[in-house]
Amino acid sequence: MKRCIKLGLLFAVMMCLALTVACTKKQPAPVEPTVAPVTAQDDTISEQELERQRQAQRAEAAKAEFLNAKVYFAFDDASLSEQARETLNAQANWLQENSGATVVIEGHADSRGTDEYNLALGSRRAESVKNFLNNLGIDSSRLITISYGEERPAVPGENDDAWTQNRRVEFRIQ
Repeated sequence: MKRCIKLGLLFAVMMCLALTVACTKKQPAPVEPTVAPVTAQDDTISEQELERQRQAQRAEAAKAEFLNAKVYFAFDDASLSEQARETLNAQANWLQENSGATVVIEGHADSRGTDEYNLALGSRRAESVKNFLNNLGIDSSRLITISYGEERPAVPGENDDAWTQNRRVEFRIQ
């Protein structure tokens, strides 16, 4: 008799499970998304967006080139070489295309000379660059000069190579 009760209970539990599984809602079949046909207008928008991205990349590359440009000077000199003038012509072109930019012109010197002398020399170099850019039509209110003298060397060392690379003007956008 106990065996019949156990079998009856087991049968009842199995029936409840079967009914529970059978009564669950079936998931609807996934609906395939419909793809709208590409129209000529969609192509135009994509091309316009692509061109906008290209222009932004060109602008960023030009800005990076502007910021990476350096003007180098001879020992104890603030006059502009022919190569420096070519660099500054390119800088002036960028400044004319980016009329909202204000630029800090940083003058530097090598480690030879006193701190005071090198600060003054860095200042003369920065002013020389500012004057050249101003003569090319860049408003002087957009050009700020500062001298770091020998405080921020580009290359550490006490040799001709280091000194040559440290006699420079660099640009920073404010």
